[in-house]
Amino acid sequence: MNDKKIVILTATFGMGHHSVSKALKAEIERVYFDYTIDIVDIFDIIKPSYKKIAQGIYNYLTREFETLYNFFYNYKKDNRKNIIDELLYARYNRRFKAYMDTEKPSIVISTFPMTSGFMSRYKIKHDMNIPLMTVITDVVDSWEWVHEETDQYFVPSIEVKDLLRLKGVDKDSIFVTGIPVGADFKVEKSSTTHTQKKQVLIMASAMGKVKFDEAFIKQLESVENTKFIIVTGTDYELATTLSYRDYKNIQVLGYVSNIAELMEASDLIYTKPGGVTLFEAINKEIPLLIQQTTIGQEHANIAFIKNREIGIVLDRKTHFVDEIENIINDEVKLFQLKSNMYELKKEFKDEAILRAVR
Repeated sequence: MNDKKIVILTATFGMGHHSVSKALKAEIERVYFDYTIDIVDIFDIIKPSYKKIAQGIYNYLTREFETLYNFFYNYKKDNRKNIIDELLYARYNRRFKAYMDTEKPSIVISTFPMTSGFMSRYKIKHDMNIPLMTVITDVVDSWEWVHEETDQYFVPSIEVKDLLRLKGVDKDSIFVTGIPVGADFKVEKSSTTHTQKKQVLIMASAMGKVKFDEAFIKQLESVENTKFIIVTGTDYELATTLSYRDYKNIQVLGYVSNIAELMEASDLIYTKPGGVTLFEAINKEIPLLIQQTTIGQEHANIAFIKNREIGIVLDRKTHFVDEIENIINDEVKLFQLKSNMYELKKEFKDEAILRAVR
């Protein structure tokens, strides 16, 4: 029996970091069933009362004050050591040490920049040799992800690997795995059958400033031979708003657990460019229609989508229906986008993480 204990350190800013953590836990447990694996939010360690406050500030800034959010994001991205995180490390390093000394993990996996920073400093200050593995959850090479004493980096793409090498990271410690997603997104075939009518999956809960008002709904209803599935997720207010009447070609769903199945039954996904959703779609080979954004890490994801030609980016919402009709009826374009996703997946070394924790 192997009684290794793995701690996955994360933070709930958006759902991406936590989603990646859950995918990692499930994948490792599938192979190493005798490992103990805990997912831990960094704020539960250093200051539990700050957790909801920090989440609220993040959500507010990304929705209402993108310029201010980007100021802080770019500051962290461009500076190897930033005063914001350094103050947190200094203030709460004793609490982090107390947690680590109590838990005594065999391996630490980090899915959030700050947690890599805490672990890096813990290893240096206390001369610890616990392996630190950092999983980058957007298509970025930001300095905030790069820390001394990181043993391995698991990155979304070859582009990120090359950029990290330029930052001085040893190429042999960087592995291109894509962003980890749940096992249901990796299933090659399912019983899902496509009909002649096209289907567009809209991830409404992630869409931020896009207003699902009557004018928008009428635009959707005007699209011929196409069914729209709007998933409102945890946006219960939106679910209530959209459920007030029946639609001829729109199905409204709340929080669902079968997103992978819905993706596979769809011809196109309309969403924001979050890292996890992006790689879920890549794994399912479902082309993307992306809402433009200026938010730092999402802007980087958009650049990746454009560069790899795996989706279409909307510059203005007013062109939404035209874009939908153009793409959904262009079989050659859809095939090209899907083919590019298929080729992209060949670059991922999924087994690298499992080998690292062996």
